[in-house]
Amino acid sequence: MGAMTLRRSRGFTLLELLLVLAVLGVVIGMAGLAPTRSPQRLAAQEAQLFLQFFEHVREQATLQGQTLGIQVDEHGYRLARLTEQGWRGGGKPQSSELALHLRLDDTRALDGPAQLVLAGDEEHVPFTLYFSQGDEALACVVSDGLNAQLGC
Repeated sequence: MGAMTLRRSRGFTLLELLLVLAVLGVVIGMAGLAPTRSPQRLAAQEAQLFLQFFEHVREQATLQGQTLGIQVDEHGYRLARLTEQGWRGGGKPQSSELALHLRLDDTRALDGPAQLVLAGDEEHVPFTLYFSQGDEALACVVSDGLNAQLGC
């Protein structure tokens, strides 16, 4: 029988170090992806979603040659279609976690519940849609009647 020599470990192997670094990377990555519920970030996200919705409705009105509208209330918005019987809801309501306040920059009264009317000519009533919490406007979508963009 030969003498067994015990080898003392003087540190970590390269494999052990790489494994620890990989686990740390995953943990840090997950912490960075954790959703933050800051009202400012939420308002920016909701304003961006509304802007995309608005642009989609405008494209549909132009391509289909229809008069479409967007109904906005304090809690959300939805698509509306103008039919022979009047305005009809044309989609699932999009709810908002923030309060919505619509300001139309045209004093003409609109017929029916659709405040933002989009016809095939791509022009619409100028507006500002505020995304607010309490009395503070955190983000908004602004339109001059031809172009809409994020503002505030």
